[in-house]
Amino acid sequence: MNEDSFNGHYCTPITIAAFFNLTDIVRKQLDKGVPVNDDLLSGITPFLYAVHGDALEAAKLLLDRGADPAAVIKAGYGAARYVSRNGLSVLPVILDIDGP
Repeated sequence: MNEDSFNGHYCTPITIAAFFNLTDIVRKQLDKGVPVNDDLLSGITPFLYAVHGDALEAAKLLLDRGADPAAVIKAGYGAARYVSRNGLSVLPVILDIDGP
């Protein structure tokens, strides 16, 4: 990933699509070879963006494609932290995961 791939806020198309539940774009990005656990500079993976955005279908797609449900950002926050803030749709998925 190079600097030209960012939108100015250290987000890439896959992370933006994951947050907004744009599963077609997430799928296309993965099919083009974007790593499912791409954590950029901040450590926030597309799966964590999906959880933070309460994007259930994107979260499921990313898990199906091998996303690490136990990923944490540099501050130590994981999916449980993000889902507890605003992820009611994603909550049942997270409760089935053994992770931070």
